[in-house]
Amino acid sequence: MTNAKSLSELLSSPGQSNVLERGHALLALQARLEKLLPESFRGQVFVADLKDGVLSLACAHSALASRLRSEGPRIAKSLSQQGLAVQQVKMMVRPDLPLYRGPDKPKAGLSQGALATLTKAEQELESGELKSVLGRMIRRHKKT
Repeated sequence: MTNAKSLSELLSSPGQSNVLERGHALLALQARLEKLLPESFRGQVFVADLKDGVLSLACAHSALASRLRSEGPRIAKSLSQQGLAVQQVKMMVRPDLPLYRGPDKPKAGLSQGALATLTKAEQELESGELKSVLGRMIRRHKKT
């Protein structure tokens, strides 16, 4: 005999709809926060809680938390002007949060000299898997 309940049973039980509503509200607050943050902070700061006018934000390292503390009053004022009951912003460091490294930088393609050398090497190879792979690589790099 087990007392385990399915997730749908737990969420449909009395009082649990508040959990869903709160989760949706915090997600909406996260979206608003992203618009207010400096671009270099976006994707690195997460809404942890909003209670009694204190917005708790979490980030992965103390250097970011330190830089963000100076933005706290501006963020609180902007959110307050949007109708949210935020008087103060508090930062928490959570090292277990993922680090945001920014968008992937495009990889440099092969130079024309390198492509010419590889093309010559491909032509000199006998038919086989290596020649086929080298040919695909050359064609892919010629496209970029």
